[in-house]
Amino acid sequence: MNASVPPPLPPDDAPPAPGAGSRRDGIAAALVIAACVVWAMIGVARDKAAEGADAGAGTVRLEAEVGARYLVGMNSLIGPMLVAAGQPKDTWLVALEAEARSPRQRLELDILRRELTGGVADAARTPVPAAAGAEDRRDWETWRAIQAADASGVPVAEADRKRFEERLGWFARLALSRGASADAPARVAVLRQARRTFVGSVVLMVGAVGALLTGGGLALWALTRWARGLGRWQFEAGDRPVVAATGGSVWLETFAVYLAWMVLGGALADRLPAAWAPWPQAIAFLGGAGFGVCWPAWRGLTGAAWRAGFGWSRGRGVWREIGAGVVGYLAGLPVIAAGVGMTLVLTLAAKADASHPINHLTGAAPPVLVFLGFLAAVWAPVVEELFFRGAFYAAWRQRCGRWVSGVLTGVIFAAVHPQGWTAIPALGAVGLVFALLREWRGSILAPMTAHALNNGTLFAMMLVVMR
Repeated sequence: MNASVPPPLPPDDAPPAPGAGSRRDGIAAALVIAACVVWAMIGVARDKAAEGADAGAGTVRLEAEVGARYLVGMNSLIGPMLVAAGQPKDTWLVALEAEARSPRQRLELDILRRELTGGVADAARTPVPAAAGAEDRRDWETWRAIQAADASGVPVAEADRKRFEERLGWFARLALSRGASADAPARVAVLRQARRTFVGSVVLMVGAVGALLTGGGLALWALTRWARGLGRWQFEAGDRPVVAATGGSVWLETFAVYLAWMVLGGALADRLPAAWAPWPQAIAFLGGAGFGVCWPAWRGLTGAAWRAGFGWSRGRGVWREIGAGVVGYLAGLPVIAAGVGMTLVLTLAAKADASHPINHLTGAAPPVLVFLGFLAAVWAPVVEELFFRGAFYAAWRQRCGRWVSGVLTGVIFAAVHPQGWTAIPALGAVGLVFALLREWRGSILAPMTAHALNNGTLFAMMLVVMR
């Protein structure tokens, strides 16, 4: 991986190595990075605002659907014990009603209330919200016709049924299946989805608690070892001297090239005709990775310096580094949990949406899901780690300590993601854990493994709970 005796760190006023850039180049790269981060955050805020407007106009919010499916699944499986008529159901419905602000959300709540309480006159009792537009009023009329059909036996017109399902998705299927027999295919299908969401959520919550407890134990063990002087930061001992002696501004430039391609190229690709997708987006992804990987060589760095900056080495063995990535990720879960808690507080206080856009694609065809899984669990861990915990972290570590470098790279990592500003504490904590793995192992394989484990687990959870 590294020379047996690493070169000493150069003094702060030492001239840069030949071809390693300059102070002016570093300032230019920093300005490009700052501009890309601001551009990305503005774009995410704009997209979130558009999603919010769409939700108010009629697009079903996935989070609301998942919550409703959870409650319906619980009611179906263990209702007699935990969801008996009375306070528990009323408490949930009151809480949901406080969050239902748009006409569409109030209609979804009416459908859910009827399912949970067995009511038959909810729509007739609940007035159409004054803010409802023509399309929303038509939805309410269809909902009332569905309830009337349950009593009279006269089916709702097929065109109205189809439109209602297109508008409300799973909520419409739940409403339309309510009057059907228990073994009717439509009723079986909608309850099966709800039960899977409930059971999957419970299993995942139990698994998350177990992983967090295991991670807490590992973190305590690691802190004890470091306190006894038994721990060793491999990056500090090996790669940092090489980076500091030869890197100059090149690693900051490398990250700027990658980020500019990703942010600006992606923004341009999104504005091209939809029929061209996903090829423009793929060009942006491949261009950012390709040009970024080649940049240090074009700037004159040797192969050894290239490998040190990116962390591209086998470390103490590929499988050992992969195992260290798994163990390190588990040990970092308490830090990640703290970040997630902060994000939840910010999200609730700001009434913001911190979900990833990929969550809204759970109903896609299997080939699309396979491609999304590849992007989440393979492409992103490899490419993002090379540039965030490879090049960008190496740039910071030339002058800063591991904690400052880890926090700063983690915040930038979070800021350019599409979840929005409230997700910065959660994603920043994830980025910090990955940076500490890079510092601990030197090799980029450990943070790549942790990143793949994180994304793969979240993607699997999404499919189980939301599909």
